Amino acid sequence: MATAPAQLAAIRQWMTDTIVSKVTDQLNREIVALDMFQRLNVNWTDGQAIVPIIAGRNDSAAYKAEATNAVPGNLPVAKSIDRQRLTVDAKFLYARMSLTGQAIESGRNNPAGLKSTLREELDGCIETIKNRANKLMFCGGGVIGFLHEHKNAAGAANWEFCGNLDMAPPVGAPQAATFFRMDTYAQVGVAINVEQIAGNDTELALAAAFNTVALPSGVPVSVVMAAGVAPGDNAAETFGDQPKGIYSNLALKDHFGAANDRSTAAFSELRSTIITQATGVAGAHVFAAPTTKRLQGFLTQISRKSDQRPDCFFVEHGFLEEYVGLLTSTLQTQTREKAGAGDAGFNPQALAFAGVPFKASRHCGKGLVVGLNRKSWSHCTLAGPGLADQDGNVLDRVGGSDSYEAYARWYHQLVSKRPNANGILTGITYS
Repeated sequence: MATAPAQLAAIRQWMTDTIVSKVTDQLNREIVALDMFQRLNVNWTDGQAIVPIIAGRNDSAAYKAEATNAVPGNLPVAKSIDRQRLTVDAKFLYARMSLTGQAIESGRNNPAGLKSTLREELDGCIETIKNRANKLMFCGGGVIGFLHEHKNAAGAANWEFCGNLDMAPPVGAPQAATFFRMDTYAQVGVAINVEQIAGNDTELALAAAFNTVALPSGVPVSVVMAAGVAPGDNAAETFGDQPKGIYSNLALKDHFGAANDRSTAAFSELRSTIITQATGVAGAHVFAAPTTKRLQGFLTQISRKSDQRPDCFFVEHGFLEEYVGLLTSTLQTQTREKAGAGDAGFNPQALAFAGVPFKASRHCGKGLVVGLNRKSWSHCTLAGPGLADQDGNVLDRVGGSDSYEAYARWYHQLVSKRPNANGILTGITYS
């Protein structure tokens, strides 16, 4: 069945006039990365851009003796900030929707119904690209979360895990992961197959012996999946196709390239503060409830590394239940007018610690507090999120099929220019 050209042209014009700009505005408002981080204007060549970062401080400051005729004054040796140039690859996110030629043809008799159907399809397309973008803002690029237990598992074992567990390989389809200690970024052990555990959303199964007993108190290890592996929640992509999310920006051994190896002293300024809630000896390094002392210590360690502090804490919604437990001593009953009204809860939009507000997202990993200094991040965009209309048509014919499709796309990358001003607190109890 051939769709009438006039009918198709009218639908395309309606989409261009009423949908395209609205979709762009919606995505710009609802994709967290666009709302949270500064946009960096860069020049792109073949999908690559150069982002300057500071990898070392100017340490030339020194007191010198007063100059005399016999001893002329000597200024300190001139030095400069260690600037590095990160080569950043754009990553490409797509979502598609389709509509049959028959459905478009039926719009002759019911234009309003066709527009409603098309709007629903577009809403579904936009919802999926928004959700994927927001989730990968946290766990994209390989680092799916952290093991906080300190134990010696002589063989295959389950390990307590905080992060995005659904990104791990599914049950029965294990894939190799590598592990790095988060104080020195040195690799721990060898690559080991990992997988989810049926009916268990707090632990990750490791297929071979693994030992973290020797790690210092409070140090977790990152779980890093290989670039060619598909995430457990989406077989249509690989970790290498994803943008680097917050975890990968802060926890990968190499920060946008092997030349920037954070396990070496030369790049120690690029290390983040990633620590566990629980501290102590082997076997006791398990899930623990948040405490004000540990939260303050988390901020202190970030300040010691960078002279900066986070301006936002990102958490999963369940963390707020634990945090409210720290605040119960401040609960009060408020009396309004003649009748009393009791409010035994807290407004989640008003929760903060040490003046740093909490923001909750279901896409943030469970058991984590992600401390972000938003000024230290750059969001590089090659093409903004929205419906693709490069040829002027949002709705295109599908070859060999009596159907038409539209797709949304976003070309971008997220970069931490100062990782040491950010951090992650892991190992926090969650239900």
